[in-house]
Amino acid sequence: MDVVLTDDEIAAVALHRHLAWPLPFPTVATDIDHLAAAAARGRRSLLVRGLATPTDSGVEVAADIVGTLEQAASARCVMAWVASVDDPAVLAGSSTVIHRRGGDDVIDLTSAIGIHDFRDIPAADATAIVVALVKNVFDFGFAGPTMPTIRLFVGEVGGDQVLVVSAGKLESGEWGPVGVVIHDEATTWESALVEQALQ
Repeated sequence: MDVVLTDDEIAAVALHRHLAWPLPFPTVATDIDHLAAAAARGRRSLLVRGLATPTDSGVEVAADIVGTLEQAASARCVMAWVASVDDPAVLAGSSTVIHRRGGDDVIDLTSAIGIHDFRDIPAADATAIVVALVKNVFDFGFAGPTMPTIRLFVGEVGGDQVLVVSAGKLESGEWGPVGVVIHDEATTWESALVEQALQ
């Protein structure tokens, strides 16, 4: 199923269905006050878009949307995301998230303004999309003004292994208590490093 949702709408469904959403939102802070406000906006948006109907106890969200988000929330997720080297757990741009289900995956293409495009996709195709994204950053860096502290990260937020990508450089390492600790550096293209970070 293909569906486009906002950060606020995902927060609304997650709160309604008691889902532990596994990732930070680009536009919503993770404290309870901001999440509650986002969920209220999201419920209104789902109603206006016809993706939910009002009930005596609140709203009833369309079953296909609930199913997609429940599958995503319960699956292991790996991602490629733009962040500062000083704080890689805080998104500083767009992200591509793969929710691994075994067989077909759910891919979430998320813009910096918090618009999520969810699609069912074969696992190999999802991996190929991230490899192509990393290759583009490796070859050309980021468009626009030079921002030397911004990188593309590949792996799991807070997971064991992470790949840090910039123009002409792939750095592999792990999450430590004070951020990412780099162990190896490659200045030639190695798609295997990307695939390893996505395993």
